[in-house]
Order: sequence, then C-alpha cells, then structure tokens
Amino acid sequence: MQRLLDVLDDRHLRTVAERWWACRLDAEVPHWRHMPRDVLKPMMPAVLLLHHVPADDSFRVETLTDDLTGLTRLRLAGKLIDDVLPTDMVPEVRARLLSVLEGPAVLVIKVGDQANPARGAVEERLLLPLRDTGRGPPDLLLAVYTRLDPHAANWLPITQNALAITRFPLSELIAQARV
Repeated sequence: MQRLLDVLDDRHLRTVAERWWACRLDAEVPHWRHMPRDVLKPMMPAVLLLHHVPADDSFRVETLTDDLTGLTRLRLAGKLIDDVLPTDMVPEVRARLLSVLEGPAVLVIKVGDQANPARGAVEERLLLPLRDTGRGPPDLLLAVYTRLDPHAANWLPITQNALAITRFPLSELIAQARV
C-alpha cells in the first residue's frame, strides 16, 4: 500500500486511497456504502462512480453532485462513457476501466501537457474498484480527479494527452501489507 501512496502527488488522493484501503475490512475490495463520503467532499465535483454495464460492455456514469462546474460542461449523469467520450477514445478507456475491475487493480494516472512537456503532470487520477452489492467481484469503480497545475484551466478529465499509468494489482498490495 505504501508504494501506491508514494506515487500519489495530491494529499487528498492519498487520503481517499488510505480510506478505501481501510474500508476493505475482510473483503478484497470495499462496498461503496462503506466508503466515507467526508473523505470525498474536498475532491468534489471531481468524483465519479462508474457502474459496470456488462450488457453494453461499458460503464454508466453516476455523479455525486449536480454541480460539475470546474470539472466539465458535459452532462454526464446516467450516460454511458460511450456517449460522452470521443469515439476513438472509447475502446482504450473501456479497456482501462475494465482492467480495474477484472484485476482487480488500482490505477494512478498522471496527465501531462503534450504541447508543453516541461509543465510535467497537470492532472492526477485515481481509479479504485468497489462493490455495489453482495460479496462478489467488483462491479463499480470510483474515479477521483485532481488538477496538479492550477493554471490548467478547462483541463477536462477525458483528456488523453501524455498519460503515465501506474497499475497496482490488488493481490500485490495485499501481499505487501502482510509482509
């Protein structure tokens, strides 16, 4: 778990990751209802729940607030990712999201400015698997976004420029915690 925390630049994302880990209790991944909402408040509106929709092989977006000002002008609530992302991005994003559930795994994504690489990462994303119901496999994904560069105005979370993705398989995080 410490490796995951060390990769995260944003202190709020580290707090979300720590609380997610603690909420697991005896399960591989926590129930959404166990995730404390107070830890997500400082990140609003940049917190989304993505419900896996196997019939569509996609994800339905749930927003945790009606006001998405500062995150996007897109209407996201209740829509499939296929309906809000550019068509050419859908397969790659869908595969990335599925890898979080199927692993299960945690993903940390740093978004750079491809036009100005010297800026470094301007956004950081944390993708965490959750369970919506039952004790089965993960079927819900918590996506939390933060801007690392305050000058990155209008930087939307669907941006795919210069992604650096670090994957943490849950089995490895659990094994490291036992050592």
